[in-house]
Amino acid sequence: MIVRALTILLLVVSSSMATPYLRKTQKEETSQLWETGPDHEILFRGQPAHFKGINWFSTDSCGAPNGLDRRSVDSILDFLAYHRFNLIRLPITYEMMDNLNGYPNPSCLAADHGLSGITIGRVYEIILEKARDKGISVVVDLHTVRGQIHEYPWDTLKWEDIFAAWGKFIRAFQGFPNLLALDIANEPHGSIGWDLWGGYTTAFIHNITMEYPAFQGMFMVEGIQQPTAAPWGGSFETLPDDAIPIKERKRVIWSPHVYGVSVRGDMATYEGDQQFEAWFGNLLDRFPNPILIGETGGFMTDQDLAWHSRLKEYLIRKNIRNAAYWCLNPNSRDTSGLFMDEAWSQVNWEKIKFMEELQPEPTKFVF
Repeated sequence: MIVRALTILLLVVSSSMATPYLRKTQKEETSQLWETGPDHEILFRGQPAHFKGINWFSTDSCGAPNGLDRRSVDSILDFLAYHRFNLIRLPITYEMMDNLNGYPNPSCLAADHGLSGITIGRVYEIILEKARDKGISVVVDLHTVRGQIHEYPWDTLKWEDIFAAWGKFIRAFQGFPNLLALDIANEPHGSIGWDLWGGYTTAFIHNITMEYPAFQGMFMVEGIQQPTAAPWGGSFETLPDDAIPIKERKRVIWSPHVYGVSVRGDMATYEGDQQFEAWFGNLLDRFPNPILIGETGGFMTDQDLAWHSRLKEYLIRKNIRNAAYWCLNPNSRDTSGLFMDEAWSQVNWEKIKFMEELQPEPTKFVF
C-alpha cells in the first residue's frame, strides 16, 4: 500500500569568544550550503556547526509569531542574539503556509510598526532577513493542520496538498542562507508506525529535492510515539534501518521531542538514561546523521526541574548538544516560556542557564 501511495504521489506532485566564525570563501560558493558530516555533524559550508535554539510559535488567530504586540522583531532577535541563541524554530500552521498572501491580525503586530499592513509571507521574510543579519539560523516546522496536532500529521488532507503548501513557502524563502531545515511535520503520535511515517518522509524529501533543487537546507525528521508511552514525536525505538533510503537520508537531521513532568505527568518522574537511550540515543550507533532535539521544555520546578537535570546530564554525556528549547512564548499552557509574563519582559533565568550549559559553544554564523 505504501509503495502504491508513493508511486501515485510522485506522479501527481511533480559560542564562546573562541568559537570560530563561519564565513564563506570563493571556493565554497558552489558547494552544498548545509549538509551532514560523517560523524553526526551538521555542516555549514563544510564546517561543523553547533546550535543553541529556541522555539517561537505562531497561532492562526494572529497569522504571525506571538509577542509582536509586545516587542518588535529586532527587540526579540537582539535578546536572543545577546544570549547567543543562533537557531530559531518557527512552528507555523498549514493554513498560514498555504496563504502567504493573506494578512495577519493587525493587533498581533502592534509593537512593530514596520510590520503594519503587510502579508503573512512578508512578515516571515522580515524575520528571516533580520535573523540572517544577526547570525541566527531558522528551522520552519509545519506544526498544526486545522488547529490540531494530528496523529497522522496530514489529517484528512491529501499528501499533495501538504507538499503544495510547503512548495509555496520554499519558493518564497529558499534563497535565504540561514534557512537551515524544514521540519516535515510536527509530532506524529498514537498508532502511526514507521511504515507510513517513513514512507511519508521519504516522499516529502524526494518531492522537495526534485521540485526545488535550489533549496540547500536540511530535513528534520521527528520520531513517533510507539511502542512505549514516549513523548509525541519522541521515539525512534522501532525505526528500521531502511525506513528512509540512503539517498534521501543524507540530508536528514533526526529530531526527537523530549518532554518531562510538566507535559507528561507522573510517568516522566523517574525517566532517565535508559529511556532516553531507547528513544533516540541509540541512533548514534546506527546512523551517521546528526541529532537536534526539536523540542524540550517545562516549568522547571520541583520534579520537572529534576527531570531537566537528568536529561541535560544525559545529553552532555552523549554529546547531543544541539537543541531548540520550547519555548520563547509565555503563553505555552504546559511549559510557560523563556519570557514569563504577558509583557514579554520577565525572563526565566533557569531556562537560560539550562541552554547555556547544554550548548556552551554555539557557532557564530556570518551569512
